Amino acid sequence: MKALFFIFLFISLSVSAQEDSIDFYVPNMFMDWDCDMSTDDGFHVYSISEMASYHLDLFNKWGEVVWFSDDVNDYWMPIDDKEKDIPEGVYVWVITFSKMIDSDFDGVLERTEKEIRGHTFYLKR
Repeated sequence: MKALFFIFLFISLSVSAQEDSIDFYVPNMFMDWDCDMSTDDGFHVYSISEMASYHLDLFNKWGEVVWFSDDVNDYWMPIDDKEKDIPEGVYVWVITFSKMIDSDFDGVLERTEKEIRGHTFYLKR
């Protein structure tokens, strides 16, 4: 009886872990410098799982795209095309991504597409 309960518990945890997994960590605040003032830092998105495709758009308060990327390892330094600092404030981001998962647990991977939205605050040095 204990073995049956353990198997049921393991299967239910596996199902919920795949469906409710976290794909990204997006900071809600960032600065353009590291705390030790020696290295540049910026807006990073950290991926926890492997993506089939990825696209990030970052918008200012007027809805204009200030930065975009198709590389999850890329990061944004808050300067414009003319090397001028971008004003501090709230920036809205939209991440569109897809990944391959086995949603039916039949061994066949299917592509799922998702879009998540949020915002981050840029604090100037």
